[in-house]
This record gives sequence, C-alpha cells and structure tokens, in this order.
Amino acid sequence: MKRSNRFHSGPLAALLLLTAAGASAESPPGDQPPPLLEEMWSATEIYQDDDDQGIETFRLVGRYHGQYWSVDADQGGTSGWENRRVIFGFQALVHPGFLLELQMHVNDEFNPVYDGLYTGFIKWTSPTSRFSLSLGRLDYLFTGMERSTSSKKNYTFERGLLVNQIMPGEVVGLYGRGKIAGMSLQAGLFSGNIENEFTDFSAGLA
Repeated sequence: MKRSNRFHSGPLAALLLLTAAGASAESPPGDQPPPLLEEMWSATEIYQDDDDQGIETFRLVGRYHGQYWSVDADQGGTSGWENRRVIFGFQALVHPGFLLELQMHVNDEFNPVYDGLYTGFIKWTSPTSRFSLSLGRLDYLFTGMERSTSSKKNYTFERGLLVNQIMPGEVVGLYGRGKIAGMSLQAGLFSGNIENEFTDFSAGLA
C-alpha cells in the first residue's frame, strides 16, 4: 500500500520509546505483527513518499538495552536498574538507491546526552540489490558471526571477551559487498585509527 506525503508528530519522549521498541522487536519469518504493534513501530517513520524523486522515507532509529539486577546475600541485599546501551539517530532513503544514516551513543546517565558517534555513512544499493557500497563510519560486521550478529539477537549479556578486546566496534572506511554467480563477496578499505569518530587516515589503512 502506497502512502504519500505522510507526516507524524508527537511528544519526543513517545518517539524515543517507540524507536527503542521498533529497533528491538522482530517477528518470526512469515508472521505478521499485531496491528497495534505495527502502528507503534510505524510511528517512527516521519515521512514517506515512494514517488518522491528526493527523500523517499525518513525514520527515527535506535535501540535501548537495560537490565534489572538484584543481589540477596547473607551480608544484605540490593537491587537496581542499569542502562546498558542507548543509541539514537535517523535513516533517510534518498532516490535513487541511497541510504543516509546517522546514529549516536547516548550517555547511560543522560548527562551529557551525547556520548560519541555510533554510525554516520552513505550507502548506495544497485537497482537489482546485488551490489552495495558504503562510505563513512560503519558498524564493523565483516569478521564473522560474532560481530555480524546484531546485539538485538544476543541472548547472553555480552559478546565474547576476546572479540571485544581485539576487534573494533566501528570503523571509518569504504565497504562493498555483492553477489556474483552464486557467491557472496565483500571487500573494504578501512582506517587503522579506531580512536577518533572520523579520521585523516594518519594511522594507515587496512
């Protein structure tokens, strides 16, 4: 069903809550989400017009991971809530086939709010969807299942300790992937500097 020039407005707090829900909830293949949840998730889509020759869609994205903890021991007990991960930003689909994404880490204590850039890139996908090219600050997903599996699907508390120590979370560079003759191919050129949000490539390339 095509929607044209549709705008949504509402309290920012509600949008933040819905964004976290929309980013984290996933339905099994073939299942349709209940109408109420579908409406809640679609509320993060601020604009959509499939006929627009400029911006086709603009939506808020992000994720929130929190956990309640409780300790009961002979020495006493305590409990609390921990904000483990808060990410917020936007995605815009621009004709023809370009995706713009900007997301930031939000401080766990929300003071200050900004806690670093998570992703900031532009991605082009071919009309056949068989090739894509991304440029900017990217989530580092190119080294196997441990990194390519989204944290939204992790049922353990954290990723493997070894992976957390030796692999960067995000990198700046150029990344391409495609499918040719039944094979899946990917290649990239990345900065050797992972300390800065963006880089001048003074630390070399990888």
